[in-house]
Amino acid sequence: MPQTTIRNNSSAASGHALAQAIMMFAALLAPGTILTACKPATSTVPQDHAIAKKYALDTTCQTVDSCRKAAKQGNVDAQYNLGRLYDDGYAVTKDDKQATFWYRKAAKQYRKAAEQGNADAQNSLGWMYEQGKGVAYDDKQAASWYRKAMEQYRKAAEQGDADAQNKLGRMYEQGDGVAYDNKQAAFWYRKAAEQGNALAQDNLGGLYLWGNGVEESPAQARFWFHKAAEQGLAVAQYNLGVMYDTATWGADSVARDDTQAVFWYRKAAEQGFAEAQTDLGTMYEDGRGGVAKDPAKALFWYHKAVAQGNEDAKGHLDDLQDNQ
Repeated sequence: MPQTTIRNNSSAASGHALAQAIMMFAALLAPGTILTACKPATSTVPQDHAIAKKYALDTTCQTVDSCRKAAKQGNVDAQYNLGRLYDDGYAVTKDDKQATFWYRKAAKQYRKAAEQGNADAQNSLGWMYEQGKGVAYDDKQAASWYRKAMEQYRKAAEQGDADAQNKLGRMYEQGDGVAYDNKQAAFWYRKAAEQGNALAQDNLGGLYLWGNGVEESPAQARFWFHKAAEQGLAVAQYNLGVMYDTATWGADSVARDDTQAVFWYRKAAEQGFAEAQTDLGTMYEDGRGGVAKDPAKALFWYHKAVAQGNEDAKGHLDDLQDNQ
């Protein structure tokens, strides 16, 4: 069985589709996360699920195509995320020039908005100074902007703002301007998740999957992924599919269910989520999950993912074509 990785909002591994992002993508688009799934011997699951969250943060960037389109239209978050995609070589061919181009565009807009008090812009600008992306590296500037963003997020979070609670949780999980603290991350994610914030639900699921800041619980991970998936969050749909596609461990382990895996992979794939398109292709290639073995449909989904730059899909596509 191909390797599968769950994404959450981070960068991560190769293998089944989840791959490079384990839940890389979901909370603050700027510094955002996809989930890396389970630990069975048949599956490699990186713990770093920041990519998923990172990329899925913003609804404009759930796919490479939508991200690129929004970036060209001037959407600053899309410009930032597109820069990260090119910088990381995730879902696109790594391209430092393209990464720098989009980072610089985003930095100009973020600075203006940050100076006007926009917390999201302050947070993103802090990350850019911390990493030296689109601006010269400056840890003092990074700390200053992170501090400003956190002050605003905390104030809004304490007043019950779910979006701010989720973003504050991400800052604690990623250590952006504060010490890493998964317990605080879980605290704020839960506050937001219980209010129905899909990104927070996905993020909280990621913490439960690995036992970061909470007691490890695949069942709880699936519960929260399911909540987010039902709201249409592609990365959560993908993560849920991965959990069903891969046996989990522990006292409250989640049983493998290929039919459910196909169902959720399809939901995410139809939204353009490249990892899901790749994994759905493998289900058709293998004839699993209640679908008949169908090389033509496998090729269809592999091509969809390859068009977004997914290297894992390209490997499957080449192998399948060679064997036909």
